[in-house]
Amino acid sequence: MTSLSFPGVQSNFKTRIALRKYSRPRPNTPPRTSLEATILLPIPLSLQDSFNAEVANPALDLLGNDPSQIAKAGESMTKKLADEIKGGQFSVAKAMELATKAAALAPGVSDTGVGRLAQSIEGIVRNPHLTTIFEGMRLKTYQFTWRLSPQSAKEADTLANIVTTLKRAMHPSIAAGGFALDYPYLAEVQFLDLNTGVIPEVRSSFITSLSINGNGTGIPAFYKDGQPVAIDLQLSFQEINIQTREDISSPRQAGQAGIGITVATTPTVTSDGNFGSAELQDEFAAYRQ
Repeated sequence: MTSLSFPGVQSNFKTRIALRKYSRPRPNTPPRTSLEATILLPIPLSLQDSFNAEVANPALDLLGNDPSQIAKAGESMTKKLADEIKGGQFSVAKAMELATKAAALAPGVSDTGVGRLAQSIEGIVRNPHLTTIFEGMRLKTYQFTWRLSPQSAKEADTLANIVTTLKRAMHPSIAAGGFALDYPYLAEVQFLDLNTGVIPEVRSSFITSLSINGNGTGIPAFYKDGQPVAIDLQLSFQEINIQTREDISSPRQAGQAGIGITVATTPTVTSDGNFGSAELQDEFAAYRQ
């Protein structure tokens, strides 16, 4: 198994990416995973988490009406028409008004050109009775970005190996003599020693995107051996299963854990080039020369 860690001096708070090989010997057996590599990185620049449900907005149309109200409305219109005929108040104009309203509201007619014209004349439309129905949960996706700066030749080599390992993990391999592709590795991401109540919990996922900016400082800056002074590493993940209520941790109880504030930091280069311990300062000074 491969284990890679960047930088050489780790904060108490760190990102752990576990890469697992996926296999399923037979279709009716549960999948198996084997740990192939672990990568330790600092905490990314942002820790955004989002949850999204799939919903639809169907029109219930006539099914959204209360049957008793439909019956009452029919009885009321029938009684009104009968009273007008009995009282001699019914006319061709009244008949035209009733016909126009019927065309504006009747199923099968209201959606035609005649029905639309009738709706514009009467200023009414049939109530579509829109509602919201739940269709499921979306698969969770994540995106994390790290700005990483090697501070020694050894760290530069480690960072290059990390990028190569991630590239290999997200790609499939040729199987069955080229007739098939083996799955890429699955990734699990943990943010060690952080409160998981508000921090993303990335379960088994595929790496869907890997982006490397070799000019993380914004200006072309390289060491004498050609390694970039800083890179921006961006990874996107998509989980392979939806999350349900049972997957969400129970709310934390008051007093369950002490509250304190600790700033997660990694060694950074100051304006005079100093950082970390005297030993690290000497190592970095040698690397810059």
